[in-house]
Amino acid sequence: MRGVFCFLAAIAALLAAAAAYEMRADAEDQAAGPAALAVLDFDYLDTSGEPADEAAIHRQRLAAFMSALRRDLAAGGRYRIVSIACGGAPCASGATPFEVQTAARPPGRSSS
Repeated sequence: MRGVFCFLAAIAALLAAAAAYEMRADAEDQAAGPAALAVLDFDYLDTSGEPADEAAIHRQRLAAFMSALRRDLAAGGRYRIVSIACGGAPCASGATPFEVQTAARPPGRSSS
């Protein structure tokens, strides 16, 4: 059950971040085309206690879900899905907000 809660919390955080970005966007940014959106891979922690090891199946389902999420967000035409790297590897849900913000910042642009 805890794994499901973490999963739902990650989805809620993603949707909240997308909504906040959209509210911040001004008319000039909207006219420039689809907004860049990085979708970090979710983590899955199986706490079910089932006797059979279903880790491989869970990894496949999570990979399919992440692929579908990125595809569906891009298909709407409002977002352009981009990848960002934290320390040389793709950012994941375990990255700190500072790491994600730093990785998402365009080169040469400082925080303000």
